[in-house]
Amino acid sequence: MAQIKKIEFGDGSQVTITDWGDYPLWSRICVGVNTFGTDQAFFQYQSGQAAPGITLSTDLDTNMLANGQLPASHEFLVYSFQIIPDEILGVDTTVGETTYVAGQHLPEVTVTAGFQKMNQIFNSTLFQFRIEQSKTYVEGPIAYFPAGGGSHIEHNSAVDGQATEAADYIEAYSIHNGRQGWDHVRRLWMPIYIAGLETFRGILRAPRGTGFSTNVPIDWDFGMGFTCRMTGPRKRPTY
Repeated sequence: MAQIKKIEFGDGSQVTITDWGDYPLWSRICVGVNTFGTDQAFFQYQSGQAAPGITLSTDLDTNMLANGQLPASHEFLVYSFQIIPDEILGVDTTVGETTYVAGQHLPEVTVTAGFQKMNQIFNSTLFQFRIEQSKTYVEGPIAYFPAGGGSHIEHNSAVDGQATEAADYIEAYSIHNGRQGWDHVRRLWMPIYIAGLETFRGILRAPRGTGFSTNVPIDWDFGMGFTCRMTGPRKRPTY
C-alpha cells in the first residue's frame, strides 16, 4: 500500500509526514445577549486563561499551547474546519418558579425564537481564518462549516414539579450545524499549512445590517457559545 511521506508546496517548501498524528485544535468563545456587535476571535488563549465570554477556561474550551500560534516545534496541515454551536445562559435568570444560573446550556423561550436564532446564526454570521493577520485563507457563513457530530435531545414537558413555562426552556429543541455525521464535514480543496510560531486566528464576523429572514438585528434572550475545531495532521513532540 502506498504511503505519503512528503508533501511539497508551490514555493518548493516540503514537509515530511513521519512525526505527524491526528491532533486537532479547538477553541471556544461565548457571545452574550445583545453583544454580537464586534468580531470575536478563536485560538487566542490557552486553557486556564480568560476568553471571550469565559471567565476561566478549561481543556474543554481549548487545547491551544500558545496564544494565537503553534509552538516552535509544531506544524499543522488543516484539512477541515467545524463550527459547533452551543446555547448558554449569560446571567442568572428566573423563569416561572425556577432560577437558572449563568453558564447553563439553555435554548430560547420558544421554538419559534429558536428557529429565528438558528437562521440568524448560521446564515448571517461570517467565519474567516487568517494567518499572519493579513491573508484570509478560508471564509463563509457558519452553515458552510458543519459540525459533523453532536447530541440530539428533545424534552418540553413539565418535569420535577417545575412550572410549564419554565420547562419550555429545558431542551425544547436542539440546534446543530449540519447533519451529525463525519461525511457531512466541510473538507478543504487544498490543506492550509501553519508553521510553528506563525500567528493565526479564526474570526466570527458580526452580522451586518439585519438578520436572516427577519427585519430586526440579532437579539437573543440567551447567549451562544461557539467552538471552532481544525482537523488534519499535526506535527508535535510525543508527550
